Amino acid sequence: MFASSHGIYFSNNSILIETTTLLTYLSYSGFICLAIIAIGSHIFTQTRVDTDVINGGISIFLLFGFLWFSLYNVILAIDPGAFQSSSLLDAESDYQLFYYSFTTLTTLGYGDILPINKFAMTLATSEAIVGLMYPAVFISRLVGLYTTELKGDRHESEQ
Repeated sequence: MFASSHGIYFSNNSILIETTTLLTYLSYSGFICLAIIAIGSHIFTQTRVDTDVINGGISIFLLFGFLWFSLYNVILAIDPGAFQSSSLLDAESDYQLFYYSFTTLTTLGYGDILPINKFAMTLATSEAIVGLMYPAVFISRLVGLYTTELKGDRHESEQ
């Protein structure tokens, strides 16, 4: 038996499980970032609005929610007291952090889960900023592409 900043452990298996959890969510975060970059580079280089561009934009928004969900789990693996909740963040913490991520991304935020740790607070703030800014940038891009497309069609019909 030994003590650490994460509590008291009775065997080395607990450390192995926490390390595996941490590495798993870090890997998820990396994969999601790559997916966001790949889809984003495709949709933001298109010259016409089509269903692929719209679906790609929606996918990126949802991937942002999954990215922060993974990052919240990383923080929770490092500091189990990083969030305060009306119920305990234990066996159902995945569901609760998924819920927390998407309520923060959409800036709905019911207030039933609160970030306590400064890293959790920073992540929550950055997620809310992305949740506000990304739709504005994406919709602006769609409008820009669409108006350029209309001007091109109008110019071709006049000739």
